Amino acid sequence: MLVCVSSPEVSRDGWDLITSIDEPDMCTVTIHLKRPYAAYAFTFFSSMGSNPCVLPKHILGGLPTINDAPYNNLPVGIGPFRYTAWHRGDSVEMQANPFYFRGKPKLERISFKIVPDRNTVMTQIETHEVDLWLPVTANFYDRAKAIASDVVIREPSFSYDHLDFNLVRPALREQAVREALRYGIDREAMRMKIRHGLGSLSEDVFAPNHPDHHPIPLVPFDLAKAKALLDDDGWKPGADGIREKNGVRLSLDFAVASGGPDADAIVELIRETWSQLGVEITLRHYPSTLMFALAQNGGILSGGKFDVTLFSWTLDASGDLSDLFSCGQFPPNGQNIMHWCDPVAEKAMRAFQAQYDEQEQKAHDFMVTDRIAADVPTIVVDVRDFIVAYNGDLKNFRPNVVAPFDDMMTVDI
Repeated sequence: MLVCVSSPEVSRDGWDLITSIDEPDMCTVTIHLKRPYAAYAFTFFSSMGSNPCVLPKHILGGLPTINDAPYNNLPVGIGPFRYTAWHRGDSVEMQANPFYFRGKPKLERISFKIVPDRNTVMTQIETHEVDLWLPVTANFYDRAKAIASDVVIREPSFSYDHLDFNLVRPALREQAVREALRYGIDREAMRMKIRHGLGSLSEDVFAPNHPDHHPIPLVPFDLAKAKALLDDDGWKPGADGIREKNGVRLSLDFAVASGGPDADAIVELIRETWSQLGVEITLRHYPSTLMFALAQNGGILSGGKFDVTLFSWTLDASGDLSDLFSCGQFPPNGQNIMHWCDPVAEKAMRAFQAQYDEQEQKAHDFMVTDRIAADVPTIVVDVRDFIVAYNGDLKNFRPNVVAPFDDMMTVDI
C-alpha cells in the first residue's frame, strides 16, 4: 500500500539527483540519476515514515515547495483509503477508495486520532473508544496486556530512543563534555525502572535485528570517569556546585514533547545523576506540533532552541544515515538537528550512497556508527520493542516493524 501524505519539505536529498523520468508504458517508470544513489528504493518508492512519494504535478508542479500549498489541507493519495477530512491537531478521517486498483478494502472508514497524552490513549483503548494503538510505549505494556478483550503484539523494532546534543551551544561543542554526560547516564536503570525491562541497550543506532547492525561495546555508567573527564577538560564547580569554564555554566535546557510521562521519568533519572557531576537541567515541555515544526514556523528542534533533547527515531532498512548525520542536512535543509559534521563519517556516508553492493554498504555504515559512538553527538538511550495493542474484534491486522500500515486491504472489524 502506498499512501501519499502531506508533510513539510525538510530535505531534497536524492530527489536533487534526478535528471529525467521516463514512462515507457503505463506500468513502468524509469528514473535517471546524476550518479548512483543507494537509498533510491526507500526514498522514491517507500511508504516508510515521512518519505516522499509520487505527487500530482497538475496541482503542485508550479510551486517552489509543498510546505504552504492548499493541497496540504486535504492531500490526494493513490492507496486503498483517501482523505475526507483533516482536523488539525485532532484527527484525520479516511474512507475506502472505490478507485483503488486492487479493489475496495474491507474497512469502510478509518479515523486516525491525535491524542497527545498517553494516559488518555490507554483509557480509550481500554474502553474501545480507540480500536488500535501503536506504538505502545513500554510503561503501558503491562496494562495493555491485562485487557482481556485486546490483542497485544511485542517484537524487536528498528526504533531507538536517543538523547541529542545541540553542538552549536558552547559547552556541548566539547567532546569531553558529551562523553562525560554519557558516562553519567544509567541506561540499565532506565530500561528496568521506566521501560519495565523491555527493549535492549546499544551504542549503535541500528537495532540488533537491523541488517546493518554493528556491535559496539556499551559505555558503562561511571560517575567517577565522568567527573574525571570534566575535571581534565577544565570544568570546575562554581559556588553553587554547577561547573563552569571560561564563563560558561553547565546549565542545560532539556526539551521534550508534552504528554510523555516515560520521557519525563527518564529526564528525572538523568537529572539525579548529572547533578552529581555538577550539571544543571531545566526541563522544558513543548507540544509536538511546536517541538517538531520547521524552523521558519518556530520549531524547537529545527530552530536549535534547545541544549539537549530526547525522542525516538525509526530507521528504515536501507541503512542510509545521511538524512540524520550528514553535514549537508542541517535545518532547514535536513534533520541533523545536532549540527554534527564529522569528515570521516561524511566521507563514509557519501561512499555508502554511491554503492549498491550490500556488503560494501555495511562497511561504510560501520565507519559512520563507530564515529557517532566515539564523538557522541547523540546517545542511544535504548532500542525499543515494537508494541501494538488493538481490539480483539479487529481482524487480519499484520503489522511490520518498519511500516506497520503497509497492508490494510483485508483488515476488518
